[in-house]
Amino acid sequence: MKLLTRIANLCNTDKGTNYLESHGYTEFYDDIFSKYAGKEINILEIGILDGGSLKMYNAYFDGKCNIYALDIEDKEEFNSDNIKTFICDQGSHGDLINFKDTIGDIKFDLIIDDGSHASPHQTTSMYFLHDLLKEDGYYIIEDLHCYKWWNDIENSTLYSLMFEKPFVSLTEEQSNLLHSKIDTVQIWSKKNEKCGDNISITSVIKFKQ
Repeated sequence: MKLLTRIANLCNTDKGTNYLESHGYTEFYDDIFSKYAGKEINILEIGILDGGSLKMYNAYFDGKCNIYALDIEDKEEFNSDNIKTFICDQGSHGDLINFKDTIGDIKFDLIIDDGSHASPHQTTSMYFLHDLLKEDGYYIIEDLHCYKWWNDIENSTLYSLMFEKPFVSLTEEQSNLLHSKIDTVQIWSKKNEKCGDNISITSVIKFKQ
């Protein structure tokens, strides 16, 4: 079990292997997160729920991270010196633009979408937020198994409508622009008896510099 997974399990987040659906994403994320060990980084997460993942980031990076978190509900109880929460509907163009205006020039090393899991919301958020990534940053979209738009899942070759043209929820012009910026999409999947669809899927997207 990798370090990030051990911390996730202590923090009660389903990104680990022993809480709620126990997706196990941290086994995949550990290699990504370890690149930032000992550094001060900025993280943006969509979806707060009970704050378990916020605790995980804080513990893994030993408090050397600035965490911004969006949720459709007020989650100000999780605010601290290095954690800032914002009420934001990830499917709302206006809310996403207002958030960007609020934070100004801040850029992120990691953006993690663990929000509604609705494909139109995921594509809308990616369109409006991907340019907040730092150079070589990672954009992560979780729980793609919530939408059965794939084939050959045993070989982890996800074929999702999210990555076809046009993106759902975007105009043709917006869709073409976003597609032109995507460099690579890496998919990780795990058989999971605790998950309603018996599989958990996450994705890591890199954008062209």
